Amino acid sequence: HYLPFFDLLMKINEKGFKVLTIDGRCGSGKSTLGKLLSDVYQCPLIHMDDFYLPKELRTPERYNEPGGNVHYERFEDEVYLNILKGVDFKYGVFSHEVMGVHHYQEVKASERYVIEGSYSFHPKLRKYSDFKVFLTQNKESQKKRIIKRKWIYQTKDQMIWQELQHQNWLKSSLMNKLL
Repeated sequence: HYLPFFDLLMKINEKGFKVLTIDGRCGSGKSTLGKLLSDVYQCPLIHMDDFYLPKELRTPERYNEPGGNVHYERFEDEVYLNILKGVDFKYGVFSHEVMGVHHYQEVKASERYVIEGSYSFHPKLRKYSDFKVFLTQNKESQKKRIIKRKWIYQTKDQMIWQELQHQNWLKSSLMNKLL
């Protein structure tokens, strides 16, 4: 299960990191790799899924932005600025049931952090990461992985929207500069 990641671990060990971000296609293994790296390096793992955009900020203009469905402003304020300060912090965890922050996750100050999720390379956030990993997989594997966790996607339209959003993001000139 983790065998494909050993070469990556060697590269990470060679370079080192303060903030490692993992982005990639839906169902590519971002959470799996994030958990592995968090365990290996004994550091906090922060999920971009906890930063979906709240209902009141969901506008057509915002959704036209690559990564516009992520509340990147809150991520910067609650996570990155506190990492820079070197302090313990907490951040709000988004809930689809309440369409907003449901509870708070406490994070102890650490020498290293792993951040995983779609749009973790967002143009407004990428300056904070010093090691970036992008994951992908073939369409058939992606489809199987998405079906396994179907509870995340309520409708086929939402699955299509997620993929279109990510494809739009990958095609953006800002993203291409990162890879």
